[in-house]
Amino acid sequence: MGKEDNSDIEILIVEDSPTQAAQLKYIVEKNHYIVSLAESGSEALALMETRKPSMVISDIVMPGMSGYELCKKIRDDDNLKDIPFILCSSLSDPKDIVEGLACGADSFIVKPYKESFLVSRINYVLANQAIRRNMNAQFGIEIFFAGKKHFITSERVQIIDLLISTYENAIQKNLELRNLNKELEETKAELTEKTQELYRMSITDELTNIYNRRGFFILLEQQMKIADRTKEKLFLFIIDLNDFKKINDNYGHNEGDRVLKETAIILKKTFRESDIIARMGGDEYAVFSVDSNRQNAEGIVRRLKDNINRYNEQNKNPYKLSVSVGFACYDYQNPCSIDEVIAKADMQMYEEKKKKKVKNV
Repeated sequence: MGKEDNSDIEILIVEDSPTQAAQLKYIVEKNHYIVSLAESGSEALALMETRKPSMVISDIVMPGMSGYELCKKIRDDDNLKDIPFILCSSLSDPKDIVEGLACGADSFIVKPYKESFLVSRINYVLANQAIRRNMNAQFGIEIFFAGKKHFITSERVQIIDLLISTYENAIQKNLELRNLNKELEETKAELTEKTQELYRMSITDELTNIYNRRGFFILLEQQMKIADRTKEKLFLFIIDLNDFKKINDNYGHNEGDRVLKETAIILKKTFRESDIIARMGGDEYAVFSVDSNRQNAEGIVRRLKDNINRYNEQNKNPYKLSVSVGFACYDYQNPCSIDEVIAKADMQMYEEKKKKKVKNV
């Protein structure tokens, strides 16, 4: 489709804001209309004395003379009264429509507006200009609105045009609100996802990708409350790598990091998926598990050490992985604090570590 030739149609823009006047001028000229500018109602009337425009687009709130007053003066002038007049303002009170009817405006556009909507209103009003000339019958109607009586004398087509433009404005704003709500919902979902991801990162050990100390205590506290309600026993394991400092000193920190990650993998293989495994810091790990009796807990410790021995046999590293393990039971029948449970498991783990040191001497 070719571009429409609007080069013989001049649109007078009346706007006291230079920024908004420039924006409106750009849009109108882009659609191949001639544009003239006026900063006030009085300047607009002076321009129209020398050259009659094809249409006037005017802001409502302006110093000196409002857009309503400018429109009324144009309608009272026999030489100018047939000029189509569009009111353009950020005002959105329904009584503005009554004012627009009273002064004889043809259309109403609410700021901010989309370019496509503005252009469609210009084209619509210009297209109906010939119909307006042939249907100039007027009638009076008295309405009670916003606590006041209004007697409006307007052309029937002018009333229809203005009401249609108001309806289109409402549809446009409703569509914009729906799009905005959709964007807000998408943003909310994205923020929720990011928040969950940040929370996951805050309770996860970056190196081993298991829970960190913070995550461990949060989940342990929750699990102890659950154990109280479900009448189950909770076993807490403290696992400490033996001679980890020697591995770091002799083979470097990269190798030390690899050992920490490998240990986390062995712990995952040893314990159940529902058990909570955490790196408490350095070379110390903790696991809590809901189990039925002490015998099962001792069996888990044996399975862990068997898995470590199997790892040493398969990998043939110049060093051997070795751990000391202690565990303690949280019994709902004899409740105690988190610190007490950890202290018991820690004590047992250090006792085992001391025995290994004596044995190796």
